[in-house]
Order: sequence, then structure tokens, then C-alpha cells
Amino acid sequence: MKKVILFALSLMWMTTSVSAPIERIGFSWKPVSSWAIQSRGRIKPYDTFARESLVFISGKSKWNGLNPTEVTLGWLFAFDQEWENENFIRIDYKPLKEALGLEVTRQYFSPSEVRELQALNKILAEAGNKEARKERLSSL
Repeated sequence: MKKVILFALSLMWMTTSVSAPIERIGFSWKPVSSWAIQSRGRIKPYDTFARESLVFISGKSKWNGLNPTEVTLGWLFAFDQEWENENFIRIDYKPLKEALGLEVTRQYFSPSEVRELQALNKILAEAGNKEARKERLSSL
């Protein structure tokens, strides 16, 4: 229990800065990487979950020198300070970028940019309605 409390306190201390994602120098990620978690009906090491998540969202297995465990825990504990304006969400599909009103020449976007897209809300609502009616979804 002491280790859990100490870990939580250290994470709170590490997330007090307001900046871009930073490397937590001196912090050992090895114990965290081996945590067993359940994801998509399978128990796997946290490191595997973190790597799969990072690749799914950014298309990369590391982000600016940070390992997947650092990145995903940063999303959990320091999102608003470090990740809100970081361009790490990869959108490749040109028709989707056009429908959303995004620059088609860019590949990465920040959560704050994506959150403000009114067209995204419309597309998601339409997809939800089609799915409820068991209709085929469009390519968007």
C-alpha cells in the first residue's frame, strides 16, 4: 500500500508543470510497464497496451523520445498541462480531413483542435444514428 501511495504522490508531483510532454528523468518505468491490465478481453502487460494505444492514435511506437508507458500515463495524469496542444492525433484520410475542415496537408492534430470541430460532432451523431438503425456506415 505504501508503494501505491508513494507512486501516486510522485505522479502528482511530476504533473505540476505546464508545458509540452516531458521526460520524467530518474523515474523507473519498468515496474509500471509490467502491470497486468485487461484490454479488449485480454490480460496483457501495461507496456503492450500502451504501445498499441500509442500506435493506434499517433501511428508511432514512441513520441518525441518518450516511451509508450510515459506517453499513456501522461495522457492520464497530465493531459491538460502537457498534451492538450500537442499535435499527436494522426488523421491520414483525406476525405475525412476535408469533411472536418482540417488542413489536408497536415497529418497530426492536437486534442484541442479536434475537440472544437463542429463537423466531427455531426459525423459522429450521424454514424450513431445509422448504427442504431442498423444501416451501413459511410467511408467517413
